[in-house]
Amino acid sequence: MRQDGQRRICVYCSSSATTDAPFVEAASELGRLIAERNYTLVYGGTTQGLMEILLQAVHKRGGDSIGVVSSELHDRGLSSTQAKKLIIARNLRERKAIMESHADAFIALPGGFGTLDELFDVIANKMAVGHTKPIALLNTDRYYDLLLMFLSAVRTKQFASASSDSVYGVASHALASIAYIEDRWRSPG
Repeated sequence: MRQDGQRRICVYCSSSATTDAPFVEAASELGRLIAERNYTLVYGGTTQGLMEILLQAVHKRGGDSIGVVSSELHDRGLSSTQAKKLIIARNLRERKAIMESHADAFIALPGGFGTLDELFDVIANKMAVGHTKPIALLNTDRYYDLLLMFLSAVRTKQFASASSDSVYGVASHALASIAYIEDRWRSPG
């Protein structure tokens, strides 16, 4: 628990502005829940796509936020001016490390290569280092089904242990992802 007593949830999500309605609704619902439960949002810090929708939902309910943006994105004018705190990282690798260090848990909304990179990085770090920060995939509109099938094949082919699926949880809606995180905070492991 942090000194201020407030837990932080890092949300990985798309910066694409051309996402379908179910993904927009999931980002908005997750942002609302994060604020209502008095958690701080840690996110990618841009004004784009699901990131902006998530941030607006958090702020609409009076929630707190920490945006972490790379200097490249900041220099292109893509930094959020709405995040309560904005951290400018030297590059994308440092951005991931800062987001991870500032978070007590992680939720991956549907997203592209950046989201997948962040998700796999935090899963690999958890497996290597053994931290107890919960990780949830928000499988909106069954977005992650093919990825989950692939991860099952990784385990079947013994490129990962059979227990590696216990490193993360899968939720079909925002409330279930928050419930998964809260359950892991109560009984880490």
